[in-house]
Amino acid sequence: MQINPALLIIDLQNDFIKNENSPVFIPSGKNIVQSIINIRELFALKKLFIFNIITVHSTNKNEWGKKDIELSRSYCIETTKGAEIIDELLPLKNNEIIIKKKFYSAFFETDLLEKLKEYKITDLYFTGLTTGCCVSSTARDAYNYKFNLFFVKDALTATSLTAHEYELAFFQKSLGAVIDSAEIINYF
Repeated sequence: MQINPALLIIDLQNDFIKNENSPVFIPSGKNIVQSIINIRELFALKKLFIFNIITVHSTNKNEWGKKDIELSRSYCIETTKGAEIIDELLPLKNNEIIIKKKFYSAFFETDLLEKLKEYKITDLYFTGLTTGCCVSSTARDAYNYKFNLFFVKDALTATSLTAHEYELAFFQKSLGAVIDSAEIINYF
């Protein structure tokens, strides 16, 4: 079987990266942007698929996740600036696909699996945030669907360094390979 990699960029949106008043703002998010830009440029140059996985919530709170409802956590609301992909990743490249999700896993109630199958993707390179939530939820589902998983440690972040390192150790032990962006550049 031929290897066919794709890049996943998870939740690089204003409410996570730029909006300090957002309930999901991740201060360390800005530290991974340049690594993601570099990896994205490489995937675009090689004409490989790039999936921008974004969280988009309805204005109808009844459609939110249970914990978001409980905490009245309003973020990435459709048609708001907070839900938009950060400016540094715009404009999108020709080989970029946006997948909108409402919950943590990019596979749950989306067409991600169908797109990956359609393009015969075998390997997934994970970037974005947070390592222990949306990245982890998506990765566990991807593993169950038998994709080869690669986690780019300098292009991922979490709410704390401890949480990030714990999840990376789990990924390495149980799901796939933990690499850094230099390894991707050398590999391709």
